[in-house]
Amino acid sequence: MNDNLKNKIANLPTNAGCYLMKNTNNEIIYVGKAKNLKNRVSQYFTRPHAGKTQKMVSEVNDFDLTLTSSEKEALILEINLIHLHNPKYNIALKDDKSYPLVAIKMDRYPYLYVARNNKDKKSIYFGPYPNSSSCYEIINLANMLFPLRKCHKIPNKPCLYYDLKACLGPCIHQDLEYHNIVDDLIKFLKGNKKDIRESYRQKMMDASNNLEFEKANEYKKIIDSIDYITSKQNVQLKNNIDVDVFAYYVKEDYISLSTLVFRDGILINRINKVIDLYGDLDSLISSYILNFYENNVRPKEIIVPHNNDINILEEIMNISFVVPKKGDKLELLKLAQINAKKEMEDKFAKPLESNNQELLDRLTKLLNINSLHQIDIIDNSHLGYKDAVSAVVVYINGMPYKKMYRLYNIDESIAFDDLRSMYHVINRRFSRIKKEKGQYCNLLIVDGGFNQLKEAKKALDELEINLPVIGLVKDDKHITRAIVIENGEEIDIKSDKELYFFLVKMQDEVHRFAISNNRKKRSKSLTSSVLDEVSGLGKKRKELLLSVYKSIDDIKNASDQELSIYLPKKVIENLREKLL
Repeated sequence: MNDNLKNKIANLPTNAGCYLMKNTNNEIIYVGKAKNLKNRVSQYFTRPHAGKTQKMVSEVNDFDLTLTSSEKEALILEINLIHLHNPKYNIALKDDKSYPLVAIKMDRYPYLYVARNNKDKKSIYFGPYPNSSSCYEIINLANMLFPLRKCHKIPNKPCLYYDLKACLGPCIHQDLEYHNIVDDLIKFLKGNKKDIRESYRQKMMDASNNLEFEKANEYKKIIDSIDYITSKQNVQLKNNIDVDVFAYYVKEDYISLSTLVFRDGILINRINKVIDLYGDLDSLISSYILNFYENNVRPKEIIVPHNNDINILEEIMNISFVVPKKGDKLELLKLAQINAKKEMEDKFAKPLESNNQELLDRLTKLLNINSLHQIDIIDNSHLGYKDAVSAVVVYINGMPYKKMYRLYNIDESIAFDDLRSMYHVINRRFSRIKKEKGQYCNLLIVDGGFNQLKEAKKALDELEINLPVIGLVKDDKHITRAIVIENGEEIDIKSDKELYFFLVKMQDEVHRFAISNNRKKRSKSLTSSVLDEVSGLGKKRKELLLSVYKSIDDIKNASDQELSIYLPKKVIENLREKLL
């Protein structure tokens, strides 16, 4: 322990607050909160630790403190600091994943859609569900049962849904009363499927008695869909309540966290996660819960095992937390604990793979650099067209950090010159970071060989920015075979399969990002140019076509009858001429 640490530990305050552990590179590697900073922080250095906590403590060279007036403020601050700094030993808690929700947009004429968060105050949310497919199954069924509008933007004339009696047509009937339909839809999404199933069963029987077998078959399909959705939600509580259950299971240096999501008494989601265990258990679980509800709908009640932060969490979230001692709620907690244990057993049943931090440590040692907190990887894409782009993908602590992904347009004059494109993008990116006094990455990876690396290094040298740069070299079959470093030496990485696939995964991600956006840009450009040339196809009609059809091919393949919903006959003829 250095003298600076000893002095800071001796003068620790007894206030509540947050502590930020730093390594020798002055990077924040861990953020924690404490009711009493003196007691909590000193324990890291005065008590023996083992496993992953010991590894974290061994890297601490310094720490900073932020005092707060209460433990509640400390917990809120801790979450904000984790999101701001992405410390490598907290990163597992900062889960940007949001589970999809079924939402009703409460406009004058409401409509259904899939949402990824619950930020829109004009919407009502149901979920979260395990995946988008589950949401679309429910939305498709609800759209069959309730004739609400399907268009997010109301068109000027009725569409096919109106002709099929699947929409009441607010585009032409301005005095519609939606309230009763929306009320029934909300009941349905809350789990009251029995009544509507019975009404369709009666319709099916009536149609069959009237020898309308085709209509009866359509009603049968709807009943089957209701039964299918209901069968997937096969665990139900006695009370129709919204409740989430959190439980955990600890083994060695890992913690398995399990969440059961009940909405209106129906189990709609099971979420399991195994992460590294660092620091204080109660603090970790509290942070996990708060992070979970940043993007997900909050229930009326949360069931947890004992946690010292319960009163603080209740105050922050304005939700009732329950630690059950007996009864049905205890059984739910036990069920979640069984899930957590099973997830841990499944993890340990497989050969343990190296985690991202271990792979970063190996790469750090291989390249003889100090830190790999942030890695930038760059790829150029032109696909043989003029709409060239360069993509930058950012990895924080070995995980893709999509908020920092960037795209750069490449001028047509240099689009086919990969070396000039590389120089241009590096110069553009890092001159801006330098001007804005932003944070540089610890390693820059170029998707290319020594020549691309030299252009990147040339651009950095001219900006007087000293960063390690490597290239990922491919063989004649376009398969990555080695790392090339700044002196031109190549390092074979295929012998370390885990590290090799770790780097190839990064390479694939930046290539995917570049190609997908290049294609979007090109498709948009082509679509705009073709439709702009169609006589009689003004801005509003073009926007309507592009909102209904995803591509020119889709428009080309649409029948005249279908297009007549949106366009006059003469405009359809003009469109056909241009698309031949």
